[in-house]
Amino acid sequence: MLNANDFPPLPSQRARRRTGAQGRAHTSVRARVNGVAASINDLPDELWIEILDYVPALDLKDFQLPTLANLSRVNKRINSLVIERLYAGYNSFFCEPYLFLRTVMAKPWLAENVRSMQISYGPRVHEDRKRYTPSVTDRRTIKDSLKAMDIPGWKAWATDCNDDEVERELLYATILMYTPNITELIIDDGELSYRIPKWLDILRWTVSGGRLGHVHRFLQLKTLRIDIGYLKLRHLAPIFKLPGLNTVSLTGLVDIGRVERGKPDALRRLLPIGTCLVENFSVHKAFVDDRILDVLLQCFRSLKHFEFSHTDELYPEDRDARERTSFSNLNRSLGRHRLTLVGLSLHDIIIDNYYHKSPGLMGDLSQFKKLTHLEISSNTLVHVHDSSPTISAENLPPSITSLVVFLTTDEREHNCLEALIHLASQSRHVLPLLKEVRIEVEDRFAKLKKYDWERLRRLWADVDVALVVKIEDEDEDDGDDDEDFVWHGSVRNDVDEDTESEVESDEESLYSS
Repeated sequence: MLNANDFPPLPSQRARRRTGAQGRAHTSVRARVNGVAASINDLPDELWIEILDYVPALDLKDFQLPTLANLSRVNKRINSLVIERLYAGYNSFFCEPYLFLRTVMAKPWLAENVRSMQISYGPRVHEDRKRYTPSVTDRRTIKDSLKAMDIPGWKAWATDCNDDEVERELLYATILMYTPNITELIIDDGELSYRIPKWLDILRWTVSGGRLGHVHRFLQLKTLRIDIGYLKLRHLAPIFKLPGLNTVSLTGLVDIGRVERGKPDALRRLLPIGTCLVENFSVHKAFVDDRILDVLLQCFRSLKHFEFSHTDELYPEDRDARERTSFSNLNRSLGRHRLTLVGLSLHDIIIDNYYHKSPGLMGDLSQFKKLTHLEISSNTLVHVHDSSPTISAENLPPSITSLVVFLTTDEREHNCLEALIHLASQSRHVLPLLKEVRIEVEDRFAKLKKYDWERLRRLWADVDVALVVKIEDEDEDDGDDDEDFVWHGSVRNDVDEDTESEVESDEESLYSS
């Protein structure tokens, strides 16, 4: 027996006991099975909440959406605990959009639980899935709800949503209109039968002050991540005007539109200087012309974290040789944020050494007085093709605490290691706050596993700086568990040991209510 003094009832148990005592005279005694009267219904709410933390709804590796759906049907009390998690997010990989839309339209209290959306659209996306055929009642629900929303052209919008061959992107956009508490939006962009995605149209109307019926203003949206297929910055301009947005990530952006120097142009009018409140901005696997990138960086009021990875894999075949990314120009564009930037990552991704055009050196970063974390490619930090390259500590931010250097398959970049030796000799007095140097190597032949890391470690240890080395083998299909090699001082550990396979799920329609 439990001692009530040592294990007092939890708050939810006290409330239930008071309710139970009032109706006990009218309740039959529960039958005992093998002398045990407890059941799943006796678990306190606090314990249920702890248990539900181990039952993720939309996790690719641990897909538990059917489990949550089944739990929600046990009784009203458990339903009240589960329902918030069941509708916390929408992912087009798992969920039939029409049924989800119908549910959030018919039950707005469920729509208020939705915090994140992850959607993919374009040719052949989800084409293997059987489309839901709406009933007459379903069509009426969609039509009446859009009419009540009072958006311009609601009749045509409702007709399109109820069409058997509707673009799924239209359904996703409509779901967005009914989820006022959404905080995170993740989009895999693709080609559509119309020019601008509807979700972007909705955001454009929202920030322009135009009339869009009773659609919410996306005040809770904090994070937006877009894997770009066909969009350009001129299309994406509205997102930078969202008042609550804090983090934006763009992947695969290619934009070489011309910006005439000294003249106001269309893009600068769309992105006025200092008007965007986003603090964390990243652009991955991109090629953006310097002048376009400058307009974009000037629109931010005060950036705290900026990531940019440049690649020539996405270069247009008809590119103008003058239209390229230069890290030295990027340095100047970032000057506006020299007193606010605390994290900076610059990565030059080399796909083909022969055709690759380097963005050049980053230059002097000492102006960034609050920068504590710097990630940078070796060919951006030093002249790696020099026989004896050096790094001047005076060109690094004096506030830096961690430095990450990326080395690629180009063996000439390995000269950077000698430059790091030179840097170690200067760092004690010039970089007094530096605590860790991390070297990440993409080495096709893993030759650097034989490098004398201990010598380099001792040099950095002499100035009280830790050295961490990670070497990634390119061949990930050889079945070898030793995919990555990490070296911490004299200790070697295999990493990335999680070999758990993704769990495929039945595409069940779990949001039909």
